[in-house]
Amino acid sequence: MYTFNLRPHHALCALFFTGHGYSPEFTRHMEKVLSGMRKGAGARLCSGADELCSACPNLEGGVCNCSEKVDRYDAATLSLLGIKPGEEVSAAEFRARAIENIILAGRFGDVCPDCQWRKICNPLAEKLIYDSNKSGK
Repeated sequence: MYTFNLRPHHALCALFFTGHGYSPEFTRHMEKVLSGMRKGAGARLCSGADELCSACPNLEGGVCNCSEKVDRYDAATLSLLGIKPGEEVSAAEFRARAIENIILAGRFGDVCPDCQWRKICNPLAEKLIYDSNKSGK
């Protein structure tokens, strides 16, 4: 099965993607990658630009013009997920670790506090926490 190169913080982006993106091309590409992951593709954690970044308008010459910010997000995510760069994980494991070690652990705000997409992600994270508490997990 295919394995996508993904930045660590994209575990959260994938978890909360609702069809919004930087551009129509980016959104279509994100949907394609997430569809592949739902069908069993894995993730190889990488540093720097990844498969999702390849369609992002913030990628200039192979480098993110927001690299300082997203590098912080990646470092925080790696630390909280307990995964090292280059490690391969299944999409299901990637998702489960993000939910358990970041969202349910109350650490979401530690990863990407200044992300422009937080207005979409915060309510979804709160719903995950609420549903988890309601089900007694």
